[in-house]
Amino acid sequence: TIDLGAYGEGTYTLTTNSGYGGFGGTSGATPHVAGTIGLLYSAPCPRLALLARTQPAQTALLLKQIILNSSVSHVDLQGTTVSAGVLNMKNALDSVMAIGCSLSGCHEPYNVLASATTGTTASINWDGVDSTNVYYMRYRAVGTPTWTFSNTTDTFSVLSNLIACTNYEIEIAADCDSTIYSSNYIFKTGDCCFAPSAINIDTANLTTATFSWAVDPFVTTYIVEYKLKTATTWLTTTTTSPGVILSGLDSCEIYELRILSSCPVNINNQYSATIEFETTGCGKCTSANYCASTGQNSGDDWIQNVTLNNINNTTGDNGGYISFVNGGPTTDLAQGGAYPISIDIGFNTGPWGTNWLLKVWIDYNQDEVFDDATELAYDAGVISTAINNHTGTITIPSNAILSRTRMRVAVKWGTNNLNSCNNSSYGETEDYCINITQPTGITVEEILPNTTLTVYPNPFDKQLTVNMNSVQDQTATLILSTITGQEVINLRTQLDLGENFLQLPTNRLPQGVYLIRLLLEDGSVMTQKMIKQ
Repeated sequence: TIDLGAYGEGTYTLTTNSGYGGFGGTSGATPHVAGTIGLLYSAPCPRLALLARTQPAQTALLLKQIILNSSVSHVDLQGTTVSAGVLNMKNALDSVMAIGCSLSGCHEPYNVLASATTGTTASINWDGVDSTNVYYMRYRAVGTPTWTFSNTTDTFSVLSNLIACTNYEIEIAADCDSTIYSSNYIFKTGDCCFAPSAINIDTANLTTATFSWAVDPFVTTYIVEYKLKTATTWLTTTTTSPGVILSGLDSCEIYELRILSSCPVNINNQYSATIEFETTGCGKCTSANYCASTGQNSGDDWIQNVTLNNINNTTGDNGGYISFVNGGPTTDLAQGGAYPISIDIGFNTGPWGTNWLLKVWIDYNQDEVFDDATELAYDAGVISTAINNHTGTITIPSNAILSRTRMRVAVKWGTNNLNSCNNSSYGETEDYCINITQPTGITVEEILPNTTLTVYPNPFDKQLTVNMNSVQDQTATLILSTITGQEVINLRTQLDLGENFLQLPTNRLPQGVYLIRLLLEDGSVMTQKMIKQ
């Protein structure tokens, strides 16, 4: 059956795509009835409020009958609805107020509320009963069996000796019938000592960062813990204010921060959520203005590992592109320094598995562009077979701009040109931050150990003579590479105690600048720059 009708034709309301429009039918009429029910429950009628708390089911039926009886007869609804009429909100509200809203006689107290709650006290208020002089109260911590009893002649009472941060239930009865207690009212004491729910990062500079959060009246001290994201040990500072300034931070680093509150009663004391922040000083490395570079399919050819100075990063297939510029591995490279680089390519080759290109670029002038002519730091040349490991040398120009800058490593299948803004069908790109630093005098690679390296003539033409004066019998590797890091000679040799001579044919090498390196088994490296005429 249908109880009554309600106006809903052409109801003006929200529509799709954030617009407004009209609609009708049941969906337009039903909200009017539901809204009327809510309005009646909120009427300033103490008796109705008491009935709603003590007899909720009966009160719902009462309001239904009031709505039906207060409807306005409508010819179109005769014989089709129970009420034969249409909803009238004003008639319904007037009917509620006419049932007799004042309370007389003995009934249970109602509208119980808690205020001014602390860790150990709470002020309880309620609406009074006309025919009583004394109220009886019983309260207890939720979940405990034992009640605490008290009484008062007022319509309020201050409870004391409560347990901090605990849910309590309280019931109240009037002395005219002390067996009828009100419905139980639940409240919670304070001093929960919650950690800040929202921590604001106000500023983050080179070596400092400022934070703030909302005031909590129960908290006396905040314990602030922070660390580098890659570290395991937290640093600690304290503050009595809802904010802190951290100093002595490292530039261009990602940090983590969390806060623990301290209260007179440390109940429910837990850390806040951990947030991350980053100090400035990253140079152009983290800029979003660098061109995109990716491989559309990296399932057959990808960058497996990049090793350069302090970077030793094994990643595997990352779907064509991955950025390590935020919180990834990084390293310092000095102006004028020469550094070995090792790159492993991952393969899943079929019969087409030939010919790859592998290159590294560094934005030396920090203009957010990888210049394929002047900033190509390493070029492995055409890789004709599926060889995983490729090595070379990266030499940092002496005029490279100091600060952090971006390094890009890319591999692609095929021999078509691989540039820094590559978008190839097969391959992968990885971006890193490296830090260009001032030379510190003699770099690790320039420290001559007991074994010495002498290469002549310089400039050279058809042949190079290499003299390696060794202090012991040992194995060594001799590498001749272009200035961009492409190896042209890689020779493993056994050195005897004393002078050891090698002659390298160089007549087929093009003119240009070359680097010759001697790598000893104890990790020592010697480098000499050579010029081919």
